[in-house]
Amino acid sequence: YDVVIAEDGARAIERFHEHRDELSLVVLDLDLPRKSGHECLREMREQRPDLPVVVVTGNGDGLPAAAARQRTLAKPFRMGELRAAVGELLGAARSG
Repeated sequence: YDVVIAEDGARAIERFHEHRDELSLVVLDLDLPRKSGHECLREMREQRPDLPVVVVTGNGDGLPAAAARQRTLAKPFRMGELRAAVGELLGAARSG
């Protein structure tokens, strides 16, 4: 995979706009500085409602509503869980 990294929510949105049409999937932590993961998710969904997203959180409160092409992983998680979520979402995106 080619990975685009952002150190905070504001940068995540900047990078999203820079690579908007190239992105196949986003892994997004809800607990981000400068702009929350919830805000990032909402903005990304407004512009790319079909974009698969793996939501990562260490806090079970305030989880985003379940959505098509979205999976939630609770921290801490194993890399195998992340691989499975990514594979599932990318497989669904290719077939649907």
